[in-house]
Amino acid sequence: MYERADGRCEIGGEPLRPGWRSIQHRARRGTGGTSDPGTHRLSNLLAVCGPDASAGCHALADGASDRYDNGWQVHRGDDPAAAPVLYRGARVLLDDQGGIHPASEERM
Repeated sequence: MYERADGRCEIGGEPLRPGWRSIQHRARRGTGGTSDPGTHRLSNLLAVCGPDASAGCHALADGASDRYDNGWQVHRGDDPAAAPVLYRGARVLLDDQGGIHPASEERM
């Protein structure tokens, strides 16, 4: 995931600095638990700025009213690999190999 991010926040594009970066789980860990193998799929993870869900883009991804519309979170049972995400201003799909692909219009 950090390789895919190339040192920048995957939501806003800001540089990821030590102590000011964290991981956003698009499918909440609470819905499947950390033992759920899907929790750590690359399509489910975003490298974001902010030390935790209280600051930076991590706070935005956890608390913004449009977090589901933007794909920063997905609803329980939804496959993150099939859910477009607003990634540095563009709607894309993330795969489990670390790839980024344009999202087709009909999927949004």
